[in-house]
Amino acid sequence: MTKVIPLLVLICCMMAVSSEVNAQQNDFEKWKKGNSQEFKRYLSEQDKAFAGFLSQKWIKKTVTLDDIPSEKKIPKAPVAPKSPASPLAEPKQQKAKVKITPNLPESKPQSRNENLQEPPKVSSGQFIFSFLGHKLKMPKPKLEPLTVSRPNSDAIADAWVKMSQNHDNNLVEAIKLQAEGLNLDDWGRAILTYDYLLQGLTPNLGNRTNSQLILHTWYYLVKQGLNVRVAYDEQSVYLLLNTNLPLYAQKYFNLAGHKFYFVDFSGAELPKLNKVYTYQTQHEQGSAALEIDLAKMPRLNRNNTQRQFSFDYQQRSYSLSVNYHIEYIEFLSKYPQLDVKHYFVTELNETTKYSLLSPLSEMLKGRSEVDALNFLLRFVQKGLAYKTDDQQFNEENFMFTTEALHYPFADCEDRSVLYSYLVKELLGNKIIGVLYKGHIATAVKLSTDFNGANYKVAGEKFYIADPTYIGANLGDVMPGYESQSPRLIKVN
Repeated sequence: MTKVIPLLVLICCMMAVSSEVNAQQNDFEKWKKGNSQEFKRYLSEQDKAFAGFLSQKWIKKTVTLDDIPSEKKIPKAPVAPKSPASPLAEPKQQKAKVKITPNLPESKPQSRNENLQEPPKVSSGQFIFSFLGHKLKMPKPKLEPLTVSRPNSDAIADAWVKMSQNHDNNLVEAIKLQAEGLNLDDWGRAILTYDYLLQGLTPNLGNRTNSQLILHTWYYLVKQGLNVRVAYDEQSVYLLLNTNLPLYAQKYFNLAGHKFYFVDFSGAELPKLNKVYTYQTQHEQGSAALEIDLAKMPRLNRNNTQRQFSFDYQQRSYSLSVNYHIEYIEFLSKYPQLDVKHYFVTELNETTKYSLLSPLSEMLKGRSEVDALNFLLRFVQKGLAYKTDDQQFNEENFMFTTEALHYPFADCEDRSVLYSYLVKELLGNKIIGVLYKGHIATAVKLSTDFNGANYKVAGEKFYIADPTYIGANLGDVMPGYESQSPRLIKVN
């Protein structure tokens, strides 16, 4: 009898464990039974397992808003001095002509299609897809209508099964190949995927609801190996991305040690969110955070927009025209807000670069180092009209270098990013970002000492150059910021 009791205890324990495991599978089995026809077609083991996870009870997550950079309050800059001379006299040894070494293409770039990799042919046919000014030949996606009139876990699990049954790996590879040929980072690849699916929606989808597009985008991003998920509330289904960098002014929730940010590539403003539901276990393929790399310059087709810039320096007027891609501006508008330090590495494409740097390099010929730096300061100070982001966009909006050349107004960080780019590309001086509380400027390393405000970095002096302080020259600090200890950002 004494041997029987432990045996009964063991059996009871095993039954309890088995009952717990079975309870976790019951939801899936119940759901699968009601959708048995759907399982007659082939599904991979990974997709079957994931559909099971989706059919289980979803967890409730609290939505949080990430840090929003505080809006800057810039004091009105004083009127530019009538005298062309710097308030801080330039030493005689600075009069030597500076060597202008513009980082220009070897020849004037021609408007042309880039050599993009041809995607593999698929039986479903192909269609022409417009992206960044290119006409890309892409496989025609087979997108089944998805029923998500009232978002819930069963409807989303059912949608995953339908999408899996129509999966074509050649389509996934085509997206990857085009993203590589276009030199896109992962965020750009996500935009490519969304726009591709949007343009590839077929008439049999009927009402092209945003929820359907979100679910298809989710599916194809996961199939590209990215850590992407969906969540829902009573109103809608939402797309969330895990990224390598923290995003500003973006709603998110934490799960399994990662931040998942709500994203809407349509540009629509997300509703007020408090609680949402999401699944716990991710698909085995969707493990990589999206890499955001602002230094990557996509390959563009043609410049189709031109902007004129005019400014004066030392009682003489100057003007130049800059060419850029309006499609690229639209593309950049879908990027999230990051820490301002990342914008100092943003690039221009070859044709925009040539149209901007070529005339400026001619204007700089024969100038001293300090004179050349002051000339570029005046171009940014007076060539770009000033407004805060709050005045122009009703929100904070750090700009890429190209965007500063497009929008009618630019604030202090946009001017600093553009000025640092010009100094790097035209003069080759080391330059840093100078982040005050409520203001951003730059500082430049000179070849010799100079009588002006400066900051030391690793034993090197960097002289303040403020592109927002209208009329100010190298070494002039905007009033009210003289006593601050700013954060310094290495640029080059």
